[in-house]
Amino acid sequence: MATDPTVTLADRLHVLLTLFLITQTRAPNIPLFLFLEVQRRCFSHILPAPTPTSGSNLLTLAVAFTSLLLSQTTYFAFGGSNSISSIDLSNAYNGVANYNIAAVGVLLFASNWAGAVSWCSAAVTLLLPRPQIETPAPTTTPVSKNSTNKSRAWIELERAKLHAEALAAAAPPALVFPPAASKSSSADDSTSDSWTLYTTATIAFTAASLVAVMAACTLLRTHLFIWTVFSPKYLYAMAWSVGWHLFVSVGLGRVLWWAGGVV
Repeated sequence: MATDPTVTLADRLHVLLTLFLITQTRAPNIPLFLFLEVQRRCFSHILPAPTPTSGSNLLTLAVAFTSLLLSQTTYFAFGGSNSISSIDLSNAYNGVANYNIAAVGVLLFASNWAGAVSWCSAAVTLLLPRPQIETPAPTTTPVSKNSTNKSRAWIELERAKLHAEALAAAAPPALVFPPAASKSSSADDSTSDSWTLYTTATIAFTAASLVAVMAACTLLRTHLFIWTVFSPKYLYAMAWSVGWHLFVSVGLGRVLWWAGGVV
């Protein structure tokens, strides 16, 4: 069976991560992962695919804001809310024989932020440059049946050759760099700029949301509902910024970005 030559290791890791999140989420949410995959495939066809030698700032910002919006949307669509009582503890001990605070914390976060984690991984697969499969150019042969055109074809070739040699001789000397090194350098710069812009956009969104929550908590610190409404909201804001943004969006996303080679 033929395989797609543009499938990257990040795509395969995204599939494995999705399978892990399916085992951690609630049973009614499992069909939603099919809808998330359909969305990812649609965005991969709608958004222009970047290449290793050329990136697009507009594409990077589109993927970043799409990931941010759909991560928030899927969190609430999967049953999450800003209330502490909505935290699901049923899947926090899957595969854990003895109590381990680190393992339980990771599984608890994965079960409640399954949709948001999935979209962070999907955003990296959308942002990774796809290699261009070069097809050999077809060789053109004279197909005219006119013997006069066939006999004059070599004259046109000689004229084109002489014209190219004359232009090369008249051109001033220029510094010549190895094409492979310059190509790889430009590709690395393009991909590095794309990741930097993507991370900058997510950091700006997270910082703005934290500033808004902290300002609201500071202004309403004497409110009667400070411990029942605003304090849980602040805890959720910390979970979004530290757990989701720092460890998943930046940390896991960077690992998937490093694993973005074609396999």
